[in-house]
Amino acid sequence: VLKYITTAINSPFEVSKTLLQVQYMPHEDVEVLATTSHQQDDNHDHSDSTDEEIEEDEEDDFYGTGGKRRHSTEGLDFSTASLDADNPAFKKKVSLDESGYVVRTSVYDDSTRPTHQIKPIEGGVWQGIRLLIKQPHEGWRSLFKGQYTSWLCEVLHLFLQPTLEGTLNDMFDLYDDTIPLVHLDRVGPNLATLVASNLIVGFILSPLELIKTRMMVQSASPLQRKYKGPFHALRTILNEEGGLWGLYLSHNLVPTLLYHSITPLLQNTIPLIIDRVFRISANDSPFLYGLAELGLNTLELIITLPLDTIRKRLQCQIRSRTPGNKRFESVVALRPVPYTGIMDAFYRIVKEE
Repeated sequence: VLKYITTAINSPFEVSKTLLQVQYMPHEDVEVLATTSHQQDDNHDHSDSTDEEIEEDEEDDFYGTGGKRRHSTEGLDFSTASLDADNPAFKKKVSLDESGYVVRTSVYDDSTRPTHQIKPIEGGVWQGIRLLIKQPHEGWRSLFKGQYTSWLCEVLHLFLQPTLEGTLNDMFDLYDDTIPLVHLDRVGPNLATLVASNLIVGFILSPLELIKTRMMVQSASPLQRKYKGPFHALRTILNEEGGLWGLYLSHNLVPTLLYHSITPLLQNTIPLIIDRVFRISANDSPFLYGLAELGLNTLELIITLPLDTIRKRLQCQIRSRTPGNKRFESVVALRPVPYTGIMDAFYRIVKEE
């Protein structure tokens, strides 16, 4: 219960941070634009949606109203409507493909931005929260997208990781894992079992992290929303992306293994470095100890945050093997051309953004 409350309090910041990480914010001179074929595929996917699917999405909308929206023109008086021919909006030229559809020229172009997307977040986490609240079909409830999945992942990790670590320690006849590493003479074996347990559990729970990221990033609009909930997302991913093989061994495998091995390694070696390298005691010099801890935690963040950013961007890439599936529509602009892997994502982000 306490974990559920803490995840709920942290959820708005986590959602906004995730949107900041995955949004495409290129320099205008090196911006990658969607090709005509991508635009045609988008329009084809939208045209394949049947009326029954649209009605079902509207009936099971994000806010749980259970009501269907009416798309009628009742109550509108067109006799008094007038159009200003001199309005600059009518004279502005937009790029069209051969089918007559508008081609998006830039993520910064307001005129070609989809109605379900927010403008680029440039002011940080608080601006992301404000934009999400003001966006139609999003609102304050969107600040809690993926919160249940996040809670479930954290609770399972809370139970599985210490259990697996204790089993590994018993298997190799190591010290009790309840003793802090800083109090052990030989920390190598215990540190290895700790990192191994985090890595294995992180790999097992990686589908929940994938679902959590996509739930946070997807649009809450009933017409654009692809996943109705975590269990529907799991079924959809299994059906569209190659089953368990696509769920575990896709392009998300390497960043998942790196993240869940580097993060616990850095987090658990910080007290060791302060005690055995810097020779600072928490009892004798609490201020210096806190200062050293702050510096090393910042260094850890500098190392792990880029990896987490790349991991979340790859999680948003859907390599569907079944034609005609509903597209994944994001609430922020994503890179229109997918990354091929970690190194490609690292190089493209640095070069373009």
